[in-house]
Amino acid sequence: MRSVGVGLCIALLLAGPGAPAQAAARAVTFPSGQALLRSPAVDGVYDPVEWTDVARLQTPAGEYVVGAGWDSSHVYFLLDGPAFDSAVLYVDAQGDGWLNGPDNYELTLAPVEGGQVEVAAKIYNSLVSVPAQALSPAIVDCQARSSLFEGRRTLEVALARNDATGLRPAAGQKMAFGFGVRLPGEQRTAPEDPRGQLTGIVLSNNLVSAPEGIVMDMTIKDRTVTGGQAVSGDLFVTNTGRDPLPYAGLEIAGERRVADLVNRLQLPAGSIEPGKRLKQGYSTALPVDAPVGAYALQATLDLGEGRQAVLLSGFEVLETLEVRMEPGDGPVMAGQERRVAVVVKNNSPRAQNGTVQLEAPVELDGCFDRASSRFMVRPDGEARVEFRLRPNRNTQAGEYELKAAVQSGSFQRTVSGKVLIGR
Repeated sequence: MRSVGVGLCIALLLAGPGAPAQAAARAVTFPSGQALLRSPAVDGVYDPVEWTDVARLQTPAGEYVVGAGWDSSHVYFLLDGPAFDSAVLYVDAQGDGWLNGPDNYELTLAPVEGGQVEVAAKIYNSLVSVPAQALSPAIVDCQARSSLFEGRRTLEVALARNDATGLRPAAGQKMAFGFGVRLPGEQRTAPEDPRGQLTGIVLSNNLVSAPEGIVMDMTIKDRTVTGGQAVSGDLFVTNTGRDPLPYAGLEIAGERRVADLVNRLQLPAGSIEPGKRLKQGYSTALPVDAPVGAYALQATLDLGEGRQAVLLSGFEVLETLEVRMEPGDGPVMAGQERRVAVVVKNNSPRAQNGTVQLEAPVELDGCFDRASSRFMVRPDGEARVEFRLRPNRNTQAGEYELKAAVQSGSFQRTVSGKVLIGR
């Protein structure tokens, strides 16, 4: 198996008979040094199908498993191993060194009852205008779930995209992260200072496990699609060895989660001459109701006698429409006008039509120019639907929540925002 010397560091504070008071940080290696475009279900359950390329660390407390994944909106992290009371996750979102820029995350994660996790998050910023240890005002959008089964605890974390801090997941993006855990009976969490301990990974579209002499790659025409669209591309298998490469068969199919949603292509036995490349096209139409998330196609080259070369190639299914509300900043005074916008983004290759229904509290009756509007949004475009808010002298000052219901065919979504009425 080919191995790239890129990994992740995890430092454990071990407890129990015969365990040292503190274990030094050790580097553990992802076999590929890459995190695949594939989003797990953040449910606190370790599923090896969702976490393919993992690092394993043997410690006196037992074996810990660490994983990472990504899609266009989140980066995902896994920690699974002997029971721990809490964990700390350090993320250098751009892999440019700890406390270098505004992309340094520190998340303390404490599992509680019912699979919930209490999260305390900080972002450290080392910009010249801000002291090195000062907290950035950026908001951390983090989801986490945990479970405990037969003495092993699983922790899954999803960290949302944040352009302000440089957390912008995309193929080729470098990143570094590290976990620390506090075991039962201990008071501290290690590592307390992650600088010099984090090592990097690269976010990737493809993940390959193949013997020496075999190079596999897959190009997909469009890796972000919506339900009803096709996923198509070409698989390339190159024999870089000196001898012919016979194979017993070749299969392209979907990973287990989407195995029933995509085509299964099977080819008979063959051989690839030294220095030559096999090219195989593939296409599958997704159902209209394909689940949202990042998944993988799997190409398997059967080399006989139980040997295989495997490539996983990620693709992402997006919502047909993405909706957000832009209520504006700061207070709006009586007699002033504020434009509250509902922005609809079309991820599909077809134009979409629909309606936006605005819901405002009774205190704002008569303050909007209209309560509903229609929209049309072009493929890969955005439509901006604006509602004009003009408080009158009888409108009470305060903060009010607005809601907007967006409907287009079978798509329905409600978004919200708050406006501040001044005196």
